[in-house]
Amino acid sequence: MRTLFSLAALLLCTPALAQDVGFVQEDVVAKRFPDAEVDGPSLVKGARVTVLVREEDRVRVRAGTTYGWVAASVIADTAPEGTAPPASFDSAALEALLKQAEASKMTDGTMSAPR
Repeated sequence: MRTLFSLAALLLCTPALAQDVGFVQEDVVAKRFPDAEVDGPSLVKGARVTVLVREEDRVRVRAGTTYGWVAASVIADTAPEGTAPPASFDSAALEALLKQAEASKMTDGTMSAPR
């Protein structure tokens, strides 16, 4: 249950820790390393990525749990036209889940069986 609370705290603090977000403008295969021709993740048009490093003509991005380098021209601040917007975070649902977890705590600090 501690993991749930840790995850919830992280999710609630995420806006304060937010990094630069970008959107892939065309299908591309990222390069795993900046100085080697090793393929990294395949990114599809409209994919939301976290921009980690911006250099002159290339950008290091994270897509889920994968990382890669792409041309700076492939990443933009807005999603390309015709792609679906990213899902929004539902903070009310998270708060309800946390309240439910707190209510299921027993007096000795352990959790009761799932309902």
